Amino acid sequence: MRVKKAFSLIEIIVVIIIVGVLFSLIFNNYIDRQKDSKLLKINDIPNYVSNLSIREDTTFYVYGKKCDNGALFLNEKFYMKLPTFGFNQDSRTYNRDKNNQIKKIYFQEIRVAKKRRKVCFKLEFEGGRFFDKLIVSLLGKYYIFSPFYQKVESFNSLEEAKKAYRLEDLQLTNIDGYYSE
Repeated sequence: MRVKKAFSLIEIIVVIIIVGVLFSLIFNNYIDRQKDSKLLKINDIPNYVSNLSIREDTTFYVYGKKCDNGALFLNEKFYMKLPTFGFNQDSRTYNRDKNNQIKKIYFQEIRVAKKRRKVCFKLEFEGGRFFDKLIVSLLGKYYIFSPFYQKVESFNSLEEAKKAYRLEDLQLTNIDGYYSE
């Protein structure tokens, strides 16, 4: 009886295919984690722009069909490219209208490289501080940009965010009343 001492060609090919599939799965997962670790979060926008140490009036935009471009403008002219902080085409921005109702904001287009671009998000800075009070929906969460405290808070629902938005206004009104007496 003959003893088999080597692998057949088919066995070697099957092992190579299995190892290749496992390697590709592990490598893709590693690359995705690398990208996620470099992705700045929406909460980082005020600190990120403030740390640029630009004391002129600036505006941060997220723009493009898929909201996949970020830029900083000085005096309404393109200054530098910035990360998008996770924005996408499903992101929404809300603000208070004249009737004190919280409504979705539609931004005007901007001109970048001689082309008009759709704006998904806009935040204006004066002297490194922002003054727009906004609610932003992003990936199932809602964020309030609070200019008084210069921070961004997150909530799980739009109703929670609206409640906190109005509550902060009441607190600030009471603070103003306290100091004016």
